[in-house]
Amino acid sequence: MNMFTRKGFTLVEILIVVVIIALLAIMAVPAFKKVNESTHESAMITDARYLGAAVQEYIHSNDVSSVAHGYSPADGRITGELQSKLESIGAGYDIQPAELTATSPFTMSTPRLRGGAPYTFDADGNLLEKPSAED
Repeated sequence: MNMFTRKGFTLVEILIVVVIIALLAIMAVPAFKKVNESTHESAMITDARYLGAAVQEYIHSNDVSSVAHGYSPADGRITGELQSKLESIGAGYDIQPAELTATSPFTMSTPRLRGGAPYTFDADGNLLEKPSAED
């Protein structure tokens, strides 16, 4: 039996493993970023539908032509006239215009998506146009 047997890994073996792990991480980061953006986009589209439906329901049940929305970007709470129809949506949006109608489109944006470029929705909350990838 040899008294000088070596146990463990050589420096070269450890460096090869570290390089392989680094390459895998470099390839995974863009995929995770795309999934994260897609999740935020889907959430905003869903929130726009909820908002559009609440506006339509409020306008038709109260026989008015428009409704001013109260929205807190910090926590996503809906206040004012729409509060009875919709308590909250996601946080961090900029919703324009401040007064929504039964027929006019509206925009929503968030800094988490495409640098805050606005997404355009019809009065029902259906996506009409999203910003291009270059925006």
